[in-house]
Amino acid sequence: MGRLVEKVTGIVIQHKKDAPNLNFKELVTKTHIGWVTDVHLDFIDRVRMERFYEDIMIAGPDALLIGGDIDDAPHVDHSLRLLGDLVPVPIYYVFGNHDFYRGSIAGVRGRIIRLIGTSSSLHWLPQAGVVPLTENTCLVGHDSWADARFGDYENPHQ
Repeated sequence: MGRLVEKVTGIVIQHKKDAPNLNFKELVTKTHIGWVTDVHLDFIDRVRMERFYEDIMIAGPDALLIGGDIDDAPHVDHSLRLLGDLVPVPIYYVFGNHDFYRGSIAGVRGRIIRLIGTSSSLHWLPQAGVVPLTENTCLVGHDSWADARFGDYENPHQ
């Protein structure tokens, strides 16, 4: 099959190049992985937030990937804790720039390290390292800071 790498907002799923008999289609049909990104929970009220969590549970994923921009810095750990309590599957996530707004990168990361120490379902990918999904597939991720308001994205070399 060759090497297949998908990169989505800091999350990479990699299949080993030399993996014998790897059938990606079969892997996908056996495991239902939910993926959300840029949910910006700080912009919705509690009722809509709970409905969002319920929709995830109704979808019935075996695991959930979150590609950043979950909430703002003062609330991101609370939102993740609530999600971990309400959605009983492994939750793998990275942070985007919005998750550090109204706070500090060090402050958010410190609170998250304490949070994942109390939860068996929350997995912050930069801290988790390489997460095996199958014998031939792993999940890795890193946080990202990007803000299109700065710089000239049409001429990045200037």
